[in-house]
Amino acid sequence: MKIRFQRALKGVITRKLLLIYWGSMFIRQEAAKLLAALKGCKDIEAYQKAKEKLAAFARRNPAALISHLTSENARVIGKAMRQSGAAGVAELQTIIDTKQKPQMYAALQALGEFESDAASEVESLTKLLSDDDAKLRQFAAHTLGRIGGQACTSGSELVRLAQYGDRDEKASAFFALGKIPYDDAIVAQVAADCLVDETEPQNVKIMALDALKNTECVTEPFLEEILHFLEQTTGRELVSSLWELINRVETWDEQMRMRAVRALEAFILKDPPHSAASTRILWKVDPGNALVLRRIEEGLNDDDSLESACDVICELGTEGARFVPLLLKKLEQHQDYWDFCWAAVDALNQIGPAAASARPMLEKMLNIRAASCKRQSSAPSRVSKAGRCPKARRINSSTICKNA
Repeated sequence: MKIRFQRALKGVITRKLLLIYWGSMFIRQEAAKLLAALKGCKDIEAYQKAKEKLAAFARRNPAALISHLTSENARVIGKAMRQSGAAGVAELQTIIDTKQKPQMYAALQALGEFESDAASEVESLTKLLSDDDAKLRQFAAHTLGRIGGQACTSGSELVRLAQYGDRDEKASAFFALGKIPYDDAIVAQVAADCLVDETEPQNVKIMALDALKNTECVTEPFLEEILHFLEQTTGRELVSSLWELINRVETWDEQMRMRAVRALEAFILKDPPHSAASTRILWKVDPGNALVLRRIEEGLNDDDSLESACDVICELGTEGARFVPLLLKKLEQHQDYWDFCWAAVDALNQIGPAAASARPMLEKMLNIRAASCKRQSSAPSRVSKAGRCPKARRINSSTICKNA
């Protein structure tokens, strides 16, 4: 009897273990299918549905999803697992604690997608900044930056990494310092030192610029470093940060201003040409600059640069009145190019009453737009050169000419 009972119990346990095994296999296969569907999806609507299914799966079975974690899908899995909250954070932290490579790197990438929801792990991530593994330090710094303001206690370690780490560590450290609140004076000085260091690679300087941009210390002492970097760089990807920094300088020493003018002119003339932001800032530093006026005229005569030329005219204000005839000519030629039409209206609006001669053209455009929108509302949706009929933005001639 006893032997029979033991055999029966063994059979029950075996069946249950098999059920658990096959059940877990089925769950892992389901996770793999969801990831594969997301990876191969090209339709936007289907992609969104696949993301929602993956997030719902992650809430139920975070461990099964993590079993497929790699560096290639770390961000996708991290975004889906954010829905699982603290349970997902704990699963990823377990992988990080094992220090098994490369899974730990992927786990850090995935944890970054939790952003502020991963704030509970700031202390353990800060400790990783002193680890012997340089790649681990790099990923830990980047994850702290993704967490944001709640990672402020890691500031001193990030500054140390920004000063003495390798190239990738410095880039990640500056990225984080640009996202978390820390001592602005210290961050600005370390970033400025990086900008004038000829040995620092471009990707590190990009992150250093972003860190400097997010401080309140863009004043005269740091203008020297900014201009020095502007004179040396050829990187188009640096433009937005550089211009924002220069734009925030409120007072200029005349010698420094002329140096900035020369550097900006040289930068604008580099091949390939750079964005309209550089031309706008040059006008702010040197109102009436001949190169700016020449660039605007060239842009209005180049169909590929119409919008950027209008953006620069907005900076000129009433001084842009000289371009009204050319704007009207281009509006006549490109009435179906809506993005340009909107940009031109913005420019005319900034010019003000001096653009009163544009009123007939604008009233004509209003009638054309109204008719076009009416046709599109009763016809199958088709995309023009500049997109579908706008709902939020309207061309309004009275805005420009009300004070005429």
